[in-house]
Amino acid sequence: MQGFFVITFDEQSLFSSGPAHVSASGATLRRAAHPTTDGIGVRLIAQGREARSITQVGALVADTPEGLRALFAGIEALMHGEPATLRDGFGGEWPNTVMLKFSPGPITRLGPRVKSEYRIEYLQVTA
Repeated sequence: MQGFFVITFDEQSLFSSGPAHVSASGATLRRAAHPTTDGIGVRLIAQGREARSITQVGALVADTPEGLRALFAGIEALMHGEPATLRDGFGGEWPNTVMLKFSPGPITRLGPRVKSEYRIEYLQVTA
């Protein structure tokens, strides 16, 4: 079982050094709408679910800038294009998710340590 408040992707916990949260869009149905022959309304044809957009934002904290860059490299290594499971630490789980983009912010001081705020974009390719 995953630890409480620990975000993991592909069973890796690289996000626990600072606060973070995950927000996922709701499910959306791919569809085609065609006018009815009587001209009143449309006929809807379901074409399966669309991919779900998921965003993670937070801050990474380390003792040194080099330690922070090592966290960046570990996260970038998870951008391998293969679907994996994203878990948010509150029981939320999104299987078949691909990491699309990792955007770290500038490295700044946090007392004797350093931090960088970040944003990660995922796509849940099948629900």
